[in-house]
Amino acid sequence: MFKIAKGYTTVSKTIRLPEDTVNLLESLAGENNISLNQLINQCIQFSLSQLNPTEHTKNTEQQH
Repeated sequence: MFKIAKGYTTVSKTIRLPEDTVNLLESLAGENNISLNQLINQCIQFSLSQLNPTEHTKNTEQQH
């Protein structure tokens, strides 16, 4: 049976960003008629999709 997806589970987190970064993100979100949250999620998803697996493994190993 076909089921319509209702979205995804979310978690609230508090982050600190430089003021100029927030200003730019808010401007971009407004220009594209999307929420700041949507824009930040898209930026994060894009960045993660571009992450080199070798770099990710190297960085993870350095943290331990």
